[in-house]
Amino acid sequence: MKTIGKLILLAALLTGIAMAYLPQTTFACSCAEPKPITDAAEGAQIVFAGKVADVTEAKSKQGFSIKNIQFETETVYKGEAGSRITVWTGSGGGDCGFFFQKGMSYLVYAYASGPDGNRDEPGTGICTRTKALSQSQGDLDLLGQGMPPNKDLDQPIADSAKDIDVKLPWPLLAGVVAVIAASIAIGLLLRKKRGAGR
Repeated sequence: MKTIGKLILLAALLTGIAMAYLPQTTFACSCAEPKPITDAAEGAQIVFAGKVADVTEAKSKQGFSIKNIQFETETVYKGEAGSRITVWTGSGGGDCGFFFQKGMSYLVYAYASGPDGNRDEPGTGICTRTKALSQSQGDLDLLGQGMPPNKDLDQPIADSAKDIDVKLPWPLLAGVVAVIAASIAIGLLLRKKRGAGR
């Protein structure tokens, strides 16, 4: 019986460790040379300057992590945008997502490229000309004066709590549970062994 118990304990421990290190889906981002300003603006659905009001994490229908960035629109250079606009981007790293910081202003080149194939959802990333507004003077000189946002197009303010989709690292949690179970089993076996030795 002792050998079977040890084998079960060892199997549980190894399974937990293996599950913690299962390969996860990864992506790599590779960008071509940035397009010239006029070409980038021409291909974009919307080009605007705006201040980040909110950043929420979400999942696309395919299960990819994305971020919805809500901007307070300051100036529109191409397309139409209300005083608030939401643009999606990847979560960062290998999916070419752009890192937006709440409270900072950016010049955003957004393209009709919704994460689920919905071309009505403007998106951006690190392979576009999107950048901090403070680093955009060359773009602004060529884009011109721009227009104020169209208040008739205002979007409702997103409920951040509703948009967050937390993904737990199940393989890691399973590994931790297996290690805890193995520790308890070892403790019980040692306790039983000590009790039998008395």
